Amino acid sequence: QSPLEVYLERRQGKKGYLYYLTTTRNGKRHRKALGGSNAKPVRQIVKQKFKEQKIEVLQSNNQVLEETLERLQDDSAWSINAGLPKPIRMFTIEDYVDDRLEELKQWAREYKRNTADFDNRATYACDGTRVRSKGEALWYNMLYYAGIPFRYDSPLTVIDEWGNEKTVYPDFLIQCYNGSFIIIEHFGGLLKPSYSSKQITKIRDYLRSGYVLGDNFFVTSDDAEGGINTEMIARTICQIEELFYRSA
Repeated sequence: QSPLEVYLERRQGKKGYLYYLTTTRNGKRHRKALGGSNAKPVRQIVKQKFKEQKIEVLQSNNQVLEETLERLQDDSAWSINAGLPKPIRMFTIEDYVDDRLEELKQWAREYKRNTADFDNRATYACDGTRVRSKGEALWYNMLYYAGIPFRYDSPLTVIDEWGNEKTVYPDFLIQCYNGSFIIIEHFGGLLKPSYSSKQITKIRDYLRSGYVLGDNFFVTSDDAEGGINTEMIARTICQIEELFYRSA
């Protein structure tokens, strides 16, 4: 006996689309009318389907984060040192100091942070730093544990549409080994016209100033439900890590 297949089917009716609950087994199909898109049974099925998809996304995100954590642990100086031939391991990692990395860490510590007031979305990152949203907290924590020095909410000079210099505050600013810079922005309120208009202007200023999306400029955002795609952020950080060390 073949398995039972159940799915939601949409058909064009005289007054719009109608939805049907269709079941199929052994080649026999049964269809039950549920009503239009606002019918309670339809809304319940869509809500359940959305919940199932959300769970799948969260499980996938969790798997990527676990894999990323393992990779970061395996790439640690201690792990690398343990895999070296014994004569080389005698020169312990305590004897080596990456002067350039120390410079970048110092650069990341010394700057004037944005003094604008925090709103009710503010939260705290893993080291106790106050940040403006949960999306920024996620980025902050993942960059922190990846060991990439960065400035949070620091001033940056860009060129506006009239060719004048102006100061903006990117969420994250990273200086790479070769002296180039990477900008990261996470947008959390794009459904608000005033907010989205402001961020579009900001993006144009970055592009006008020589930053290139996907190269030295990365943008993420909350989804319509306020969720965050942690899988995408984890993969982006892997890309940023390669760019950070590109001239090391």
